Parts: sequence; structure tokens; C-alpha cells
Amino acid sequence: MLNIQQKFLNYLHIINDEISKYEIFNNKNVLNLIENIKNQELIIPVIGGYSAGKSTALNSFIGKNILPVNIPPETDLAAEIRFDEDERIEAVKNDREIHIYKLDEFNKIKKNSGNYRYLRIFVNSENIKNTQPLILVDMPGFESPFDKHNRAIIEYIKKGVFYIVLISVTDGTINREILSELHNLNNLNKDFIVILSRIDLRDKETVKEVKENVSDILEFEFDYEKKIPTIEEKTIAFHDILSSLNPEELFEQLFIDLLKNLYFDLLD
Repeated sequence: MLNIQQKFLNYLHIINDEISKYEIFNNKNVLNLIENIKNQELIIPVIGGYSAGKSTALNSFIGKNILPVNIPPETDLAAEIRFDEDERIEAVKNDREIHIYKLDEFNKIKKNSGNYRYLRIFVNSENIKNTQPLILVDMPGFESPFDKHNRAIIEYIKKGVFYIVLISVTDGTINREILSELHNLNNLNKDFIVILSRIDLRDKETVKEVKENVSDILEFEFDYEKKIPTIEEKTIAFHDILSSLNPEELFEQLFIDLLKNLYFDLLD
């Protein structure tokens, strides 16, 4: 458990003990907040188009070819990448029932993809182990059917604490779907970083032009000042990005305003 997470829980337990002494107070909100903080995870969705190379980049980071690439968009599911020495896939159904598969049984999952809400993929990977408590999620591509993509976005829009956005150099720019998604994230105060992928498919001059174009759009739309890193298909991605994130700060940002509001409401 994170230090800030334990600190918040200790504070709320003290608050709950105090207000429980008085019948006038309803401690339901405090108890709900305790449960939310206790169960909150630091989810990092990786989003992009069907050909942006999300799964390839994640496989490179994992160190194994776990995630299938070039699968049909209509069978695409959000997949949480978690560490465990006991490697497996947990397919979570809409009723939260879990079906267990081996890592090489994606074809079986694909046949039943309509029955599942999302996947949890447990891998014995040193990089994934060191990434904890951050949890990467391979999100459905924007070419997936609207209902499936929308369901995944709804599932993870509240869970996500930071977003990694891959844009293929072959697109030449930020397409309308991704730009709309970035506006949604920005409106919800969700931070993100944009990466230019598949740069091995274009010459250096073209890559430079696309990077400048993407940078100009981001600056105009969001006052975005971060550098735009690039990854090649075989490059192990995400190290620098994930190491720059502070889990304690990410967790604090999720709940600090709620705790302040609770404090002032009780004070009143």
C-alpha cells in the first residue's frame, strides 16, 4: 500500500470514529470514501488507433510476445497487464464472473469476446514487476465497434490516472477520433503524453514533419508543452515515461479534493 493511501485511510478512520459519536452525522460518505481509497489502483491506459502499434510496444516492454497483434478490431478487448509468477489470463464477464485461460489461448478468448468485459493478463515479467503499482492497459483501437470502444472508455475513464497515447507516423497527424478523446481527457483533468510510433515506416524527414505537425496541434488545442518521444517497433518503450511518474502524487491527486471537501462540509 502506498504511503499516501495509508495516510488518507488513517485520517478517514479518525474522522469516522469522531462523527460516530453523534447521531446527527451520517457516516455513509466517509465509509464509501474509505472503500474507494482502499480499492483504488493506478491504471495507465494505452490508447491509439488499430495500427498504432500499442500491442507491439507493450510486448516489447513486457519482454515476451504475449499480446496478439493485428487482431480484428471487433474482437478487441481492454487488457490489464499485471505481474504474477503464475501466468494466466482472467477474462472478466459482464456479471464479474471470471474465466481462466492460458497465455496462448487468445483464439479461444476471441471466439467468446462478446461475452467479456475486459481481460486481466498476468505475466512473469521483470519490467511489469518493477512498474508496480502502476498498471498498464492495452485499450481497444479506435477502429473497434463503437459500443465496444465506448464500453472500454466508460470502464477506464474513471480508473485511469494517466494516459499514454500512441499516434502512428503513417497517420501523418492526429485524427479526429483521437483528438476528440484527448479533449475528453482534458475536460476530466486527466493528464496524458503523446508518443509517435511506427517511425521505422517513414524516413527521418517525414518523421520530423509529422512530429512538428502533431506538436503544433497539441500546443494549439491543449497548451501542451511536453516533448513528443518516438518509438520504433522493436524499441522497448515506456521505461522513461513510467519512471517519470510518481505513484504517491498520482494517488494524492485522485482524492485530495474529495478529502478537502469532506473536511469543510464537516466543519460547517
